[in-house]
Amino acid sequence: MFASWDHIQRRCGKYGTPRGDHLQQLVTDFQECSDLESKIRIVANLGNFSYDPLNYQFLRPLNVVELFLDVLCESASLLLVRHAVAALCNLSCDPASQRTIIQSDGVPLLCALLASPDEEALMAALATLHFLCSPSILVDKELSRKYFVPFSTLPDVVPLLRRLASPPPAASLNAPSVATGFLHPAIPPHAPEATGTTAPSRNATPCSSVSHLATILLEDLAKHNALPR
Repeated sequence: MFASWDHIQRRCGKYGTPRGDHLQQLVTDFQECSDLESKIRIVANLGNFSYDPLNYQFLRPLNVVELFLDVLCESASLLLVRHAVAALCNLSCDPASQRTIIQSDGVPLLCALLASPDEEALMAALATLHFLCSPSILVDKELSRKYFVPFSTLPDVVPLLRRLASPPPAASLNAPSVATGFLHPAIPPHAPEATGTTAPSRNATPCSSVSHLATILLEDLAKHNALPR
């Protein structure tokens, strides 16, 4: 659920913990703990905060984008990776976060998830890549051309996208779709509350989510003339 300053003040009370301090404590707890379950809980919590644009100003100074990218790079836990990539998806409409993801070499990490056995992580990775290269969404077009579009030359990425866009007939069709909303990126006035486990749905309708998102991403690359002929 998106918050307003009045809502935050009512929830925190006059002497409640300031939002920035609470987020700083979450980041500190993640950095200091070694327990996997605790790390998963903290990243999921940060992902929930990443859903609300009002929190971006608190999250940027804490380098949470780099924290989530480190998880993708270092963790062998499918669940921890799922929460981290979902959080990146939540942040990837923010221009500053877009730049950080691209300039921190996040695109190859996201591309690596295109072969993930975890469908939720795969959908979030596809959606994040879409946000980073869609001409209608990405704010810094030159940044995309310089850092992002060359990802299509990474081994097997485009063939894998094409396979994902054309799943076999037995592919699951019952997963909640996050694809439809990315065709219409404007956030509705009353968005559903984020769970921190998947990318925001934005008026999603049931369909083959993975194939739909892969198709959209291929269309984005075609607009950049980034597909091999």
